[in-house]
Amino acid sequence: ASLVEHGPAGVILSPAEGSRAQDVRAVVGLHTPVLVFNREVEGGDWDFLGTDNAEGARQATAHLLAQGHRRIAFFGGHAGSSSCRQRRSGYLQALREAGIEPEPRWLVECTATRLQAAASTGALFVRDPAPTAAVAYNDAVALGLMLGLAARGILPGHDFAVTGFDDIPEAAASVPTLSTVATEPRARGRQAATLLLERVRAPETPPRTLIAPVQLVARASSAFTAPDATTNRTTLR
Repeated sequence: ASLVEHGPAGVILSPAEGSRAQDVRAVVGLHTPVLVFNREVEGGDWDFLGTDNAEGARQATAHLLAQGHRRIAFFGGHAGSSSCRQRRSGYLQALREAGIEPEPRWLVECTATRLQAAASTGALFVRDPAPTAAVAYNDAVALGLMLGLAARGILPGHDFAVTGFDDIPEAAASVPTLSTVATEPRARGRQAATLLLERVRAPETPPRTLIAPVQLVARASSAFTAPDATTNRTTLR
């Protein structure tokens, strides 16, 4: 049944990857106020609230560069995902600004789950010289990568640097604690509700696109400094 049958005043929608505007309209109807969150819908004319994926990955990559790393992988996710493409673009931007042209083998795709990330870890080490650090697509992937590294006798934060994305609660409690990009989901939820209420009150205003800022949180998983590092480590917490 369509959501509109329940008479909602408005809908906050986080669409699946690849969702089309006509699919969304079939669910929410033509006149229900909608706020699309996290992933944009091609052809849609709704308000959109997202996070700055490219800037977050750029910050994570710049942090690893400051630790002296030059062979940095982007690990996890798939190019078919808009958020993955945006994060890859930030990663590539940071490397190229540092004068580094990434090798294709540094881009390792896998399903964004802990299990698949752990199983895909070996792809980083098929040929020397291997990467010494990785920007993971999200925290679940980063935690899986750390498991995969440990299974190979490579200690995350000691022998290899890892960053994640999202700052899930487990990131601050993992061993080692996970460096990640904080997106402040509670604040985003409040912002989404506020934006939707504004849309309900003023349905004729033009659609808005808002991109929320993100912030790197450096912890122990990225403490490993590349052997040829010439810069000081970032203060970790």
